[in-house]
Amino acid sequence: MLLWLRVLLPRHLAVHCRLLRASEGLRSATDSFSVTMMNRSLSVPFLASMLMSMAAVGASLAQEAPYSHGLKVLLMGVVDRNINPLSDWLSTEPGTVFSVVPARLYKGSWEDSHGEAFQDEIRRFIRIYFPRSVDDLRSYEVVLFSSVVVTMYSDTQIDWMVDAIRDGGACAIADTGGMMGKSTLMYVPWAGSTISEAFPCDADATAALFGSGDAPNLGEFRVRLNRNLSDPVFTPFLPFGIEKWRGSSGRIMVPQTGSTIWGWMHLEEEVYPWVLSWRYGTGLTWSVADAPRYPLWSRYEVGWSDNDFGMDMWFNMMYLGAGRKLVTDVPLVHSARDSFRLFRTQVETVTNFMDFVERFGANAQPLIQEIAGLEPLVEGAEQQYVAQEYASALDSMTQAMQSLVRISERGAMLRRRALMWVYLAEWAAVTSVALISGTALHLLMVRRRLYRKAGATRFEGGRPD
Repeated sequence: MLLWLRVLLPRHLAVHCRLLRASEGLRSATDSFSVTMMNRSLSVPFLASMLMSMAAVGASLAQEAPYSHGLKVLLMGVVDRNINPLSDWLSTEPGTVFSVVPARLYKGSWEDSHGEAFQDEIRRFIRIYFPRSVDDLRSYEVVLFSSVVVTMYSDTQIDWMVDAIRDGGACAIADTGGMMGKSTLMYVPWAGSTISEAFPCDADATAALFGSGDAPNLGEFRVRLNRNLSDPVFTPFLPFGIEKWRGSSGRIMVPQTGSTIWGWMHLEEEVYPWVLSWRYGTGLTWSVADAPRYPLWSRYEVGWSDNDFGMDMWFNMMYLGAGRKLVTDVPLVHSARDSFRLFRTQVETVTNFMDFVERFGANAQPLIQEIAGLEPLVEGAEQQYVAQEYASALDSMTQAMQSLVRISERGAMLRRRALMWVYLAEWAAVTSVALISGTALHLLMVRRRLYRKAGATRFEGGRPD
């Protein structure tokens, strides 16, 4: 709450003030234009040329800032941060705006998580969080299917998904072998739904391989990339050892005719497709043999992973589907992204530190205002990151961090001055108690000023009988 009041609130007020100034400027410009229209006789050619000039200016601005907003993503299925890293990845990425639709729950046993008792709860989540119209769904550039229970969606919602991919140009990614799960309760309904036809994994042919049983979990594997593809989605990670990283829990996928195979899972004696993609209408869709929570991508499932770049690999798939530039300089993007996280952490730490100092009577408001004054610089860095100008964003965040460090150092000086009186009071109290105790001890035990020697006593009576 304190961080919001002192840092974020000034930012919102500043944005509000800028909007007010912009609206006032627009209003004054409109008024002046109206007056001009009243006092001058404007010809049709003049109006046409003016409108063409405005359109040219708008086009040039659009070319200068191709990405004015973050990548808009819809995550459906397993959204629990303790199980699926996708929620964490999306929330820590400055260039992403995302929404979640919980479409699968984990509450102990399989019956508890997928039985009749909790189906109504899943449907309620979908009813609340799923987009309310096909146009709302089309506004998302990427839709992630992470082990969804497809039977929880209505036929209308499934038709909207197909429309958003085929006609709306949305990128879609399906993990867990592109079949949503290993149980027949998961992959059989998925194979029978129309949404499965949008993905490069042939759901019917894959389900036929499993017969009437659960899909097998493949053992440990290594990935071999297809190096004959022009788009550098996974090849930038070759120097970091992508073909040496250990993976597990992959699933068998049968590729659709015409799909692209980006790599293969090499087991001891078997080879299976790892990542598939193809064009479905105007959208690009992906099927992934494993999932982000498995060891090849992250350490969420088993607590270990050889891969520190799973987030970048996953975002490259989304970037290609959304028509954005792919990440090729992996260390630069990592540094730029971490700079935002580090700055937010440091701002919270410094603000809490200022609150502590103010409890001792120090005035930390000037420093708080200086921290709020860094927001325009951070906002500019965020826009640069969204535009995928990572080097510029890193430079801006480095400048902001250096300013924050200087503010923190001044706050430390303010703390020392504020606590000096506390230290003096503590020193005076301890010293006075020591002096009083020492004086009393000296008078009583050394000089014995209050010491009185006991007199001798004797018995004068006779001896008792």
